[in-house]
Amino acid sequence: MGSPASGGAIASDGAVEKFALCIGVSDFRCCPNLPSAAMDCYAMCAMLQNWNFVTWSMVNGTLRELKAKVRELHGAVANHPDSTVVIYYSGYGVQHLGTNYLVPCDAEVRLGADIEDTCVSV
Repeated sequence: MGSPASGGAIASDGAVEKFALCIGVSDFRCCPNLPSAAMDCYAMCAMLQNWNFVTWSMVNGTLRELKAKVRELHGAVANHPDSTVVIYYSGYGVQHLGTNYLVPCDAEVRLGADIEDTCVSV
């Protein structure tokens, strides 16, 4: 985990202007790889830093790592409810029973029921 990468600043009154979490997943167990997803993530993160966002990034995260990174962002935003938040994701996403999911690199999806256990709901 750790602190945000860079960009943005917390004002003296505690307000944060902008937060961003950039996620790129290029390598998958259950799906064809997406070679450009990691590079897209890095490019978007750099652009958001230039726009003064406080950024976190993750490439080829496992289910556990993705959930931890989302919780880290949520914790930061919870203390600054008026902030702008961007979550950028480059990789596979699926919808199952009306819920959208991000597919981590270690997802093992063979049946619809596997999605709830191995993917991150958003």
